[in-house]
Amino acid sequence: MDDMDGDQTRQDADGFAPFGKVVEGMEVVDRLYPEYGETSGGGMRAGRQGKLFEEGNAWLDREFPLLDKLLRATIVAQK
Repeated sequence: MDDMDGDQTRQDADGFAPFGKVVEGMEVVDRLYPEYGETSGGGMRAGRQGKLFEEGNAWLDREFPLLDKLLRATIVAQK
């Protein structure tokens, strides 16, 4: 994802935490469920994260049953 390259500090104030970069396998990312859009997570960009912070995955599972999520991640040394 080329837009993740470079300085992303402007996202800090919005509470975004980029934590990775897709270097291969973009076809997997393209298959993630897209229909919730910004409503999943309680409207993160609108500052409505209360339910997510209070109830966590239980709230997400109940309100957004088709939402994809990471179950595990592996840190790979950059070459």
